[in-house]
Amino acid sequence: MTDALIPESLGSPGVNDQRSRAFSNALSEGLAEFQPSVLVIQDPLTVPSSLLPIMVVEAGMTDFVSLNMREDLIRALIDAAPDIHAMTGTVAGVRRALNAIGISARWTQWWQEKPKAHHNTHKVVLFLTDTVINGHAPLDLPNQVAAARAIAATKRWRQDIAVQYAT
Repeated sequence: MTDALIPESLGSPGVNDQRSRAFSNALSEGLAEFQPSVLVIQDPLTVPSSLLPIMVVEAGMTDFVSLNMREDLIRALIDAAPDIHAMTGTVAGVRRALNAIGISARWTQWWQEKPKAHHNTHKVVLFLTDTVINGHAPLDLPNQVAAARAIAATKRWRQDIAVQYAT
């Protein structure tokens, strides 16, 4: 072990007993391994994989990430988080979230239908050309659930969306 970061002489004589020295040594060992650079804001596209879970939480993207989601899509979601959050509640926001996970959409709003549909209803066709969840074909249920999570996290609460899936 190298020199302790917290020298024994730093403790006052009244509390400089075996327990406090052991605590200081343990703290010194922990601080010796600590790298402050991991606390600096990182680029989600280049950061080590081990930091992705905390970046998902920090970016407020936990509602978007599904179990076994591809790493490149998680990175894209984190990178797009400011745009997605700024546009939440709009069609553009839902599209942005879906685009981040590699899903394109054909969106028809209620007023675009002939005759006009019920207010605040939408029809969406999602094109899953690649897998979102590792180990599944594009139209498998886990990929559909991942798309539904992205929609639910970004749509307006009073919006009804009929979703169809295509390749």
